[in-house]
Amino acid sequence: MLREPLGPDLYPKQKRDDPAFLRLLAKVEVVADEEADRLFFEEQRLRQTVEIALADGSLLQRELEFPGDKPRTGSRRSSRSSTTSTRQNFRNDF
Repeated sequence: MLREPLGPDLYPKQKRDDPAFLRLLAKVEVVADEEADRLFFEEQRLRQTVEIALADGSLLQRELEFPGDKPRTGSRRSSRSSTTSTRQNFRNDF
């Protein structure tokens, strides 16, 4: 996987041409975060920030950080149930 170029070719053409996917993609903006890059390369910390702008003008934001290769919980791998729980917690925060 590390040798594969990142880009649209990682996904099948059928998925890339799906109208629902294209509508969602039109609403997504990826913004570089210089501080997150610095944390990753200098301290091996992975920080991700998600912002969602709602139709009513409100802005929802959530930031997650994983130190090194260990999530905050200290486990090296998430089980399916803990991943589902994390997704539910993320949704509940909004």
